[in-house]
Amino acid sequence: SYSNIYSTSNQPRNPNKNRFRQHVNPLSAKFQVPATLPTDWPHSVYDSLKYDPVTTSDNRKLHLDIGCSKGGFLLQLASSRNNERALDELDSANKQNDWNYLGLEIRPSVAEFARERIPKWNCTGQMDILGCNANVDLDRLLTIYRSASSSSD
Repeated sequence: SYSNIYSTSNQPRNPNKNRFRQHVNPLSAKFQVPATLPTDWPHSVYDSLKYDPVTTSDNRKLHLDIGCSKGGFLLQLASSRNNERALDELDSANKQNDWNYLGLEIRPSVAEFARERIPKWNCTGQMDILGCNANVDLDRLLTIYRSASSSSD
């Protein structure tokens, strides 16, 4: 067949399941609608914002990646910081990462794909990827996050 004319094996080529549209117009009407968030966001995502008088830490810094695509940069950053903290013998009492991570991606299917990668990288409880337009949602998201982090003290 034409699809595997350049293939060196007789096996049919597998389509790349992780291919996404490269660019979208952030000014188009469909991207001007504010993103729908769960009513308990960010408490439902970030462990540091869930109230527990024994384990609640001080406010974590938020690393924000606007246009995070498939989340690779954030996942590697969080994973490497977690590994560094786990290996640091001087800080063995607190192996918890002191950062939360938030990725914003305008393409909903890419954001969903990136969100599915979070558990595979052991970043659950400290990372979220949202499908939204930063031009529309950034101020609202940061206001909600700040409010949640200051009320978790």
